[in-house]
Amino acid sequence: MEILNNNFAENLKFVIASINTADFVTMDTEFSGLSVGFEDQTNGFDQAEDRYQKLKHNCSRMNAFQIGICTFKWDPAHSCYSERPFNVYVFPHSEILGNSTLQFKASNIRFLMKHNFDFNKLFASGVNYQRLSDKQRVYDKVQQQTDLAIVNAGSTQVNYNPHRSFTSIGNTSQKSLDHYLRKVANFVELAKRSDEWLSIDFTIESYALRRKLSENLQFLYKDRNLIYTQFSSNSTTFTVRKWKSNNSAADQKKQQQEVKLSPDQIDESAFDKILKGDRDGLTVIHEDDKCVAFYDKSPVAKSHFIVLAKTIEFTSL
Repeated sequence: MEILNNNFAENLKFVIASINTADFVTMDTEFSGLSVGFEDQTNGFDQAEDRYQKLKHNCSRMNAFQIGICTFKWDPAHSCYSERPFNVYVFPHSEILGNSTLQFKASNIRFLMKHNFDFNKLFASGVNYQRLSDKQRVYDKVQQQTDLAIVNAGSTQVNYNPHRSFTSIGNTSQKSLDHYLRKVANFVELAKRSDEWLSIDFTIESYALRRKLSENLQFLYKDRNLIYTQFSSNSTTFTVRKWKSNNSAADQKKQQQEVKLSPDQIDESAFDKILKGDRDGLTVIHEDDKCVAFYDKSPVAKSHFIVLAKTIEFTSL
C-alpha cells in the first residue's frame, strides 16, 4: 500500500493495527545521503556499535525520503506468513519552522533515479514530518503564534495567520510592546469614528522594539485598510497613520490636512483601566499573571463573564 499526504490520516489506524498484531515487522528507509564526511563512512574494521553510531549520526543530518514497513503474521491454516507492505513517501516542508535546508549526496540521488524513484511524488505528495529533536521547537512556535492570534485590546480582534512567526524579546521590551499595541488599538478605534485623517508619533529608542512593533501591527491589521506605519533605523520616531484612500477629491483634500495626535491624547479604554486596577463594581472571579476574569455588569446570558489578557503575549484562551 502506498501512503501519501492525501491518504495518510485515513490509513494510519490500519498501519498501527497491522504493526500491533504482527508477529514481526521489517523496515527499510531511503535517505538523501548516508555519509557526511570521510570519518563518518563505515568500514570493515567497525564494530557493530561503531557502525550503528556512524549511521545514526549521518541519518540525523540527512533526510528520510521513503519509509518501507512490512508486517508479517503467521497463518496456521496455510503454514506460511501473510504480509502487509506499506510504502510511505515522507518529505519535510514545515510552515511552522520555516523553509528547511536539505542536504543531498549525489551518489544517493543517482542510486534512487536508477531504481525509478518518483521524486515528483515525493515533493508534491510526501507526508510532512519533523524530527523528534525539533518537537519542542515546533510546540514553542505553535504556542507563540496561537498566543498572538487574538488581541484583546479594547474591542479590536484580528484573524489568526498560521504562517506568521515572531522572534522573542526581553520582558521589559515585551511590556513596552504591549503598551504601544494597546495605544495603537485605541488609536484605531478613534480613527474609525473620525472623519479626519489622524496620525500619532511614538518616541521609541530601541530600533529592535520599533521593528517588533511594526511586525506585530502588520500581523494584526494586515488587509484591513485601517492604518499603516512608518519608521527608520536612523530616527526614534515611530509613526502610525490612518489608512489613506484615493476615493474622491474630498478625501484627498482631507488627507492633506492630517491631524497629528500625541500619545497623551489617546484615552485609555475601559479595559485598560480595569487591567490597571480600576474595578469598582466588578466581581472578579479569577486573576493571575496572564489574565483577569470578571462577571459582566450587563449580562446577556445566565453565565456571562469577560476574560482580559494582561499582555499581548497571552491573548489566546
